[in-house]
Amino acid sequence: NMPALNILGKLHWRAGRYEEAEAAFKKAIEADIAGRNSRGFHRMLALLNLDLGSNQEAFAHMKKAIELPAAGGNDKIIKTDEILYQIFEDFKDRKPISYTQSEGEELAEIIRLLRGF
Repeated sequence: NMPALNILGKLHWRAGRYEEAEAAFKKAIEADIAGRNSRGFHRMLALLNLDLGSNQEAFAHMKKAIELPAAGGNDKIIKTDEILYQIFEDFKDRKPISYTQSEGEELAEIIRLLRGF
């Protein structure tokens, strides 16, 4: 059940169980045979990896996300993902220690808003 796996992934993430969160999102992708929701799950994996400072992995997931169709062809999702892709691309080769305070705060706010907690 993809919605349940998405919720499970977010709950694990919130509790600091990052490997379990990643596994839940990956299982959701595997369960999404029609590929209608995989874009969102890859976006969640991108955000999770950015949160963990794994910027290259985050970029790879965001790149995959924008290659997939948006649920219902939603233009707002497509535009948001294009903006996120640019942010992920800008940070893919950086370590979190190199962020300015402002950059770190902005990334943390983006992650918080999009993950839902």
